[in-house]
Amino acid sequence: EIFRLVGQLHKAGKTIIMVDHNIEKIAETVDKVLVLHEGELVAYDDPHKVFADKQNMNSHFVRLPQVTDAALALPALPVTLDEAVPLFAPLGQGGV
Repeated sequence: EIFRLVGQLHKAGKTIIMVDHNIEKIAETVDKVLVLHEGELVAYDDPHKVFADKQNMNSHFVRLPQVTDAALALPALPVTLDEAVPLFAPLGQGGV
């Protein structure tokens, strides 16, 4: 319910600052990700760029979205399930 409300506020042009540990929901919802570790800025950018740096995220105890972690070797890096489906589809057909 909270994420639905946040989506509505975002569509209305409001800026929303959220704190959450549900990485998959964050990746589906946000335009920018800000990562803090011990009060220091670790990363701030588009989710694709932030989550592409697995080493930086892991060194600061941030788990990548599952689809991102599974797709690091693919030609494009998904951060949401909708982005991942077409990239993984050939695997189900015996391709790639």
